[in-house]
Amino acid sequence: MALTKHDFKCTCGLPGCRAPLISGLLIRKINRVLRRTGIDTLQVRSGARCEAFNRSVGGSPGSAHKRGLAADLNTTALEIEQLRRLWDEIDREQFSLLGVGPGFIHVDIRGANSTIRRYFKTLLKFMKWGK
Repeated sequence: MALTKHDFKCTCGLPGCRAPLISGLLIRKINRVLRRTGIDTLQVRSGARCEAFNRSVGGSPGSAHKRGLAADLNTTALEIEQLRRLWDEIDREQFSLLGVGPGFIHVDIRGANSTIRRYFKTLLKFMKWGK
């Protein structure tokens, strides 16, 4: 099951929400990852955010979510092997920034590869998923 722009809508529930549309490129990149991993049950925890919702969840003032360029993918329902495949494919897809939090992976396409992305790539080399 491919994710669509509806899966990335702001969930603030406020009337007149002014969250941006999510980037089509971001959706395509995530769907390529899901196709390659065979994972079809992944949910988007947070996609596009309006200013009010971003503040309420403790998002950074310059969050790429507020520009429709980021998503937090819910990983709580994944088995460890699925999580490993997901992380490897996310790394392969070359997102601009990767992040990990409790129960989610953050991906975004804000621009050139960031220091954080390079940090996680180095961390992956050392971890090699316990291999």
